[in-house]
Amino acid sequence: GLAEQISEFVVKKAESLSIVTYTNASTLVGQDQIAREMILAKLLRQESYFEAIEVADSNFNVIGEIDRRNVILPQKSDFQLKHRDLTEDASFSVSPVFFSNDGRPQFYLTVGIQDPLTRKNIGYLQAKTDLKGMVTKITNLRIGQAGYIYLTDEQGELIGHTDFSHVLRQENVRQNPDVQAFLAGQRPSPQGIDYTNPDGLQVIGLFAPVENLSWGVFIEQPIREAYQPIYEFSRKLLGILLVAIALVTLISIMFGLKLTRPIEKLEGEVRRIILTGDLKSEIPKQSQDEIGRLVQSFNQLLAQLNEITLNLKTEKELLATVVGGIGAGMALLNSDKRILWWNPIFAQWFGGKELLLLTCEEVLAGEGADCSFTEYGRVITHDIEGKRSYLRKMYYPLHPENDHQPAYLVLLEVVTQQVEMEARAIETDKMAAVGLLASG
Repeated sequence: GLAEQISEFVVKKAESLSIVTYTNASTLVGQDQIAREMILAKLLRQESYFEAIEVADSNFNVIGEIDRRNVILPQKSDFQLKHRDLTEDASFSVSPVFFSNDGRPQFYLTVGIQDPLTRKNIGYLQAKTDLKGMVTKITNLRIGQAGYIYLTDEQGELIGHTDFSHVLRQENVRQNPDVQAFLAGQRPSPQGIDYTNPDGLQVIGLFAPVENLSWGVFIEQPIREAYQPIYEFSRKLLGILLVAIALVTLISIMFGLKLTRPIEKLEGEVRRIILTGDLKSEIPKQSQDEIGRLVQSFNQLLAQLNEITLNLKTEKELLATVVGGIGAGMALLNSDKRILWWNPIFAQWFGGKELLLLTCEEVLAGEGADCSFTEYGRVITHDIEGKRSYLRKMYYPLHPENDHQPAYLVLLEVVTQQVEMEARAIETDKMAAVGLLASG
């Protein structure tokens, strides 16, 4: 990222100095002042970021110097390099950042001049490097519409900013949470940190340390702008979802109407058949799909129900003929011996009152008319059409599954002639016995 670009910039400038020292080591520390100045002038022309270049001996005493404003400077005695912090094993050294008289951030970049044979430092080459051009190039990168980039040194001093006026007035950025995290040596957060900047604007900040320089690169962007792509994506996604929901709803309504209308028609036809009891009618089949097959199944069911109904009617008529033709009264009783059903003959004999749910004793009034069912075939008396009649009472348990089903079948058979004949026979036998006794 940006931190790598800054580090690469410094490394390339150091390499540029090192190449010059490697190819011109003896000339740079030699006695030929003109040759040395020519090398320095050429280097100054090649590197636009160098403001001045100095050559020093192994004791850091300056032996040659060139500046963009004064190409050849008078020799100074006992004048040493500004930055002398370069170890033997380091390829280059960077001084702390300082500011020129016109407010530009600068630093000293120092490399060693090594003896080609011993590889020992026999002198030093130091360039005063201008940061403003490089920092401006980096910080001018656009971070949205209102985002900005700034750069601090290892002390948290501002050395670069998208708006360079912040650098000129040396704005204090040490209170920013990102800067505090950088100075504390914390690792950068990939998600960034939300905080309020010195201008009172809510921003999201990111930072990255610059390798080998102890500098930090910081990016700040207003939260609203940073999340604007997410907001835009959310709005577009919401719009797509709303359109999709509308389409799905419309399609569902269309399919629902297509599906429910035939079902409603089928329901109406079924209701009509239920109300009229017309099992011979047929529901019109209007399609060949699932609804059509359902209608066809209903028509088959109606045909079967109609056939079963006709069979039941026939069997009912046959049963009524049989029950009515046996000349006996029949009734079905529940477990409490209350009447649930009776045949026409039973109604003819006992129809003077409503029979439903009357007890057996309430209906069978007369001599021996109890319903204890303790004596099968018992003869009771009852007035039928104003005549005293004899009825043989027979009962049959039916073993119902619940209390609502018939528990007994009561069968009443007229045996008046049989009883009278038996009575006359007994009377005849008595008269014969009396005659025998009288003649005897």
